[in-house]
Amino acid sequence: MVQYRRVEFSEEIIMSTLTAPPHVPAILTQTLDEFVKQQVAEQELADETAYFEQLAEAQRQRKIWDYYEQEVLKALESGEPIPLTPEYWSEFLRQRKEKKNLCHVEEEQ
Repeated sequence: MVQYRRVEFSEEIIMSTLTAPPHVPAILTQTLDEFVKQQVAEQELADETAYFEQLAEAQRQRKIWDYYEQEVLKALESGEPIPLTPEYWSEFLRQRKEKKNLCHVEEEQ
C-alpha cells in the first residue's frame, strides 16, 4: 500500500514548467526556476534534466572524493609510515594473490 501525504505550499512556491526527470519533483520557487533556466542557457545544456543530472554527478564525485580523503586520513593516523620498496610491493601482491586464491577455494566447497 502506498501512502501519500498532503503537502501545502505557501503562495511563494510556484509549480514550474521545468522539465525534470519523472522521479524528481519539479516544484521550485520562481527564483530557483529562473536560476535553473539561466544555468541551462549559460552552460548550453540540452534541457533542465541535463542540469539536474550534472548536479547529481557532481554530488556523486564529491562523495567519492570525501571517501578517499577519509581513507587517506585513516592511513596517515594508522601508525608509522613504511617505505614502499619493490620488495614491499612483491610481498603485498603475493599475499593478495594468495588471499584471492583462498577465496576461490572457499567458494568451490
